Amino acid sequence: AMFHPGVRVRHGPRFRGGGARGVDPWLLVVLFQAFQRFQAMERKPPVTIGLIVACAVAFVVPEQVGAIFGARTVDAACLQPYSVVLKAELMRLLSCSWFHGDEISLAYNASSLLWKGYQLETRMGSETFAMVTVMLSVLSSACAVITAGVLSLAFQNHDALYACTYGLSPLLFALKVVLYNDPDAGDARGNVSFFGLVDVPKRWAALAEMGLLHLMHPSLAMLNVHAGGALAGFTYVHRHRILRQLARFSATAARAAEGTGAAPRPPPRQPQPQPQPQPRGQE
Repeated sequence: AMFHPGVRVRHGPRFRGGGARGVDPWLLVVLFQAFQRFQAMERKPPVTIGLIVACAVAFVVPEQVGAIFGARTVDAACLQPYSVVLKAELMRLLSCSWFHGDEISLAYNASSLLWKGYQLETRMGSETFAMVTVMLSVLSSACAVITAGVLSLAFQNHDALYACTYGLSPLLFALKVVLYNDPDAGDARGNVSFFGLVDVPKRWAALAEMGLLHLMHPSLAMLNVHAGGALAGFTYVHRHRILRQLARFSATAARAAEGTGAAPRPPPRQPQPQPQPQPRGQE
């Protein structure tokens, strides 16, 4: 279940696809794993469970939940960098995380959030974890808007700018980076095994998974939102260093502005020559 993309690029006008179909066996496996994890938890994390319930409600009644964000269709709720930048539709930065395109995406993301949320909420506390989750959700989307522009210039491909993506996957990448890199929130020691074949240090696990996902499911739009989530996670982990650098830059800029805007100093006065005394007895 680790390598399901967990994010959807919209191809239709609705929040989720319709049509009668049988139960996906992969869905049953993911749900069973999630149930096992939930049963094994000594303390049930309330914020994590609340987020999962919110995603489930948004999946069942997307129109009603979308109305909370002022969105009646997926076009108005998904993350579309073009609309965020040029139309100033900033609500997309938050609304895009809570909608899912199909049952398997919802189940996978819920299972992943349950595992990551349980560990982080236990270490951070429920109140702090709730604030960090909302902040990372918005920051992941904002970073995805930035990386969309970078990818567009680098590959001369504008798909990421106009793609309409939604799902918890960017937030999950951000949480994974925090879990494996922030000493106050997680544990960066040890390795993560990929298929039992390759061991990757925990601090690079999110980047390794992002690259492997792109190889298995090539999509510039998905690569963009995953990269945005990872970038948001690293920004949070190194927030203190970033703030110190910004403070130094601001202080330097302020001193430069003061020096530029100050009135020019008058030139130093030249010493006046003193008259020589006349010797006595001479006229």
